[in-house]
Amino acid sequence: MNTVKEIIVLEKTENYTLRGKAGWGQRVKPQIGWFVGYLEENNNVYFFAANIESDAPAQNFGEAREKITRAILQEVELLK
Repeated sequence: MNTVKEIIVLEKTENYTLRGKAGWGQRVKPQIGWFVGYLEENNNVYFFAANIESDAPAQNFGEAREKITRAILQEVELLK
């Protein structure tokens, strides 16, 4: 379990640790992308699961999963 937790670290600062894993269903219409994980901050753990879909994904569809999630975490003042 500890090995997996270290593998999925996306960002680690003095204030928080962000862990996550993304996936992408490309062979279905609409295509589906997801990003799941959790944020550890101030001895609290916040879990998240994001799902996006598109009929004609742009080249940045893969990046969008994490960008959207980070923007939401920043908006609710969890990711600073």
